[in-house]
Amino acid sequence: MTYAKLFRLLKKRKINPTDLIEYGLITPSTMTRLRNGQQVSLYTLEILCRFLHCGLSDIVSVTKYKKKKTSRTRRTTK
Repeated sequence: MTYAKLFRLLKKRKINPTDLIEYGLITPSTMTRLRNGQQVSLYTLEILCRFLHCGLSDIVSVTKYKKKKTSRTRRTTK
């Protein structure tokens, strides 16, 4: 997931992201998670949507999941 849309919307509305913390909407650790594109709760996203009067798709983009390639070692039998 990416929250770039959220930060663009905040900038468009001239809201500093740290204001969300000051208003008591999210915690500093949640802001860090948003900035790093990490998972946050649906409840948190709902709070942000209600505050910004927008929908979930206005603040979140779902990115394609990339599987990590694992190296497999071949076992040889004796």
